[in-house]
Amino acid sequence: MRHRTARGILLAIRPDKLAHSNFHAVQYFVIALQLTVALGILNVWMLRPSKATPYRGGDAKNLREEFAAYGLPFWFMCVVGVLKVGLAIALIAAIWIHRVAQPAAIGLGLLMLGAFVMHLKVKDPIKKALPSIAVLAMCAAIALFSRRVQSEYRQTQVGIQGEIEQRRDRLRQRILDFDPDSHGYQHHQRKSGRRRASHPRLA
Repeated sequence: MRHRTARGILLAIRPDKLAHSNFHAVQYFVIALQLTVALGILNVWMLRPSKATPYRGGDAKNLREEFAAYGLPFWFMCVVGVLKVGLAIALIAAIWIHRVAQPAAIGLGLLMLGAFVMHLKVKDPIKKALPSIAVLAMCAAIALFSRRVQSEYRQTQVGIQGEIEQRRDRLRQRILDFDPDSHGYQHHQRKSGRRRASHPRLA
């Protein structure tokens, strides 16, 4: 109850502050998902390709045997590996280049969907398909929320640019007010003269 009351007060006083806070929460959530997915993929394909895990398809002990169990050739494994590693690196880069997040997440999600189908093909127990399901769900969340993050980021950039322009205009006006050759300066001098005339002590 207190949380909702405080939220209502904050929304009434500074709605922009609350929206900004929510934006940062979503942004950190998306970054956490990106790192989880990317580091998980890099771990499987770069650090543990030849190690046995309880999630290998069929009776495979390594990645090459796993693709063979699915009836897929070695060259196909190489293509999938390059795609997964490349998209994982793209997800990490998307922390700074926001527009990369959604296509990278969609690409990895499709690959994870393919991995899930392969587990079904060889009739693996659902336990072995859990990693592909989890990564697919996280990729879907990244694709969904990264769109909002990118939109909010653009709006923030527009707001910052507008504030910079306003400050630049105010600075330009101040310069004109104190430029002896400018109309603004002459107007400022006339106002100062009238003020001194109305207050003899200032003259």
